[in-house]
Amino acid sequence: VAGLSDPTLLALFARVGVSVMDVGEFFRLLSNDGQESVEADAFLQGCMKLIGPARSMDMMVLMHWYRKDICEQRKYKAFCNKEFEAIQVQLRRLSLRKEQPPCQAVSTQTRIEDILGG
Repeated sequence: VAGLSDPTLLALFARVGVSVMDVGEFFRLLSNDGQESVEADAFLQGCMKLIGPARSMDMMVLMHWYRKDICEQRKYKAFCNKEFEAIQVQLRRLSLRKEQPPCQAVSTQTRIEDILGG
């Protein structure tokens, strides 16, 4: 993380209880795993949330999203299992068709001769 040699920034992290070893993780959290830049306002809000114990509301929000994610994962797992079962059924049907001997093609001329007796 750029700026780790800045004494002011290091003092700020020390003030909010973030060790130098945790700074990278802190920025990953604020930047959506490095996908977004960290604006000054978001940085300050993140620092403020680190001061003191976690608020009950923060924990409630975290638990809400955690439960929602778990529920979505369960739904997706059930969907995938259903789809895989359908694929297995289709594969079994295809393998049964493959195991049956192919029908022998009979030419129209042969059938006419058999019918006419000649």
